[in-house]
Amino acid sequence: MSDDADTRDRLTRIEGKIDLIGMQHTASETVSRDHEERIRAIERWKYALPVSALGALVAAATALIAAFRGGAA
Repeated sequence: MSDDADTRDRLTRIEGKIDLIGMQHTASETVSRDHEERIRAIERWKYALPVSALGALVAAATALIAAFRGGAA
């Protein structure tokens, strides 16, 4: 009878450890998904920023040219 109780106790501890591993795995997946989303957002900014900067430079150059042409005439 004591062997049965010992076996049940060990199985209960094993089940608890398996449940803990499952919860840790779920938490790791959540963190991994969050990191993936953050990396994708940074990549979008990384590629959009040079295009935006170039557009701003073209607009500034156009405004300066228009200002000098308008002021000289």
